[in-house]
Amino acid sequence: MKRTTDQDSIAMHNPDGTTQVTPPARGRVAGRFRALPLWALSAVVVAGMGLLAGPGLTGDARVLAGSTAEMTVWGAPAPSPTRRQDAAATARAATVQAAIDATVTAILAGDATSQAVATSQASTAMAPLVVYDFIAQAPAAEWVSAHGTHYLTWNGDAEDSNGCAAWRDNPVLEDGSMPARVLLTIPDWSAGGETLGDYKLPEPIQAGDHLRSRVGFLQGYAAGQVEFKLMVHGIGVHQTVADLTDSAADGVLPAIDVDLTPYAGLQEITLAVRAGASPDQDAAVWVDTRIERP
Repeated sequence: MKRTTDQDSIAMHNPDGTTQVTPPARGRVAGRFRALPLWALSAVVVAGMGLLAGPGLTGDARVLAGSTAEMTVWGAPAPSPTRRQDAAATARAATVQAAIDATVTAILAGDATSQAVATSQASTAMAPLVVYDFIAQAPAAEWVSAHGTHYLTWNGDAEDSNGCAAWRDNPVLEDGSMPARVLLTIPDWSAGGETLGDYKLPEPIQAGDHLRSRVGFLQGYAAGQVEFKLMVHGIGVHQTVADLTDSAADGVLPAIDVDLTPYAGLQEITLAVRAGASPDQDAAVWVDTRIERP
């Protein structure tokens, strides 16, 4: 049997005189893709999605190479063993690999629609990992008011003059949005009154972590105005990392984004609201308050 090739076609000449021709793949580019191993195709796909920064596969981009349980990083230190074994990180890695595989399949099939969908899924999967949710963990925090002199019961009465810390589900906020759940923090009813929540994190802050949130008020409390504060604590450290005064009258939920890198190793964060000269209508809320890890 003799084999000859014509560009991407392959002809097999059999001893009986017959010839079997394998047609070319969809274009020369597709044919060359087929010659690459899966890990190389994955790198090509991710590069095409714009997830690799700069020449020579450098930057912080993460590409799965051969295993859904572990990421290879070009241009950055490899993840620590703890990170690799983390269940959430492993699940995210598997999701990214599945999306990359789907994109490779779509490229080889010439299906632009499926390729766009798979690319979007991969980009979403590679978004920062939420490692701590302050809204979900609020019941476990220690809540106090009146400058730390009064301990609050979680999910207390919003009409309590000592202040309140509670969830509100599907509330309408000052900007008209209606998130699934927010953290309501009402300061005690005095000029300069406060409500604070002390959170003990399950693991230390890591370099690169960001604390992100939006803040504002429930709709219908247009006279509200408070100071939102975020503080990080540790041995010998009591640092205010965000301090924002907001008014309900503006109809906007301002965003907070704090780089926690300088506080790596610490494990205590406080959320606080402080009333101004008047505590009237200070129905202050925290929205999507979380720590993200790249």
